[in-house]
Amino acid sequence: VKTDVIGFISSIPNKEALHKLIAALEDSDSDVRESVKAALEQRLLTDDEIKSFTRLLNSHQWDTRAIAVKYLAKINTPLASAAIIPMLKDTDDEVRNIA
Repeated sequence: VKTDVIGFISSIPNKEALHKLIAALEDSDSDVRESVKAALEQRLLTDDEIKSFTRLLNSHQWDTRAIAVKYLAKINTPLASAAIIPMLKDTDDEVRNIA
């Protein structure tokens, strides 16, 4: 059911829907997270999304932090890069490697 909701939200072409998708990257269900990642690959990410991804950098789950770093890198602006730099000192090797 949650993946169907993600599919619906991803069809809405506005920033509010995009920010809801980003927040769903913290869902405990890996199928939901995979659906969100697939949806994000279809969206143009800008500096407007940096705040949403930056919130995920504080997650206690390393894979959530890693995903956030990956998408911040795709934004590829000075603001996004500045958000990534502290992750070079993350406690998880995978997060540091992606950063």
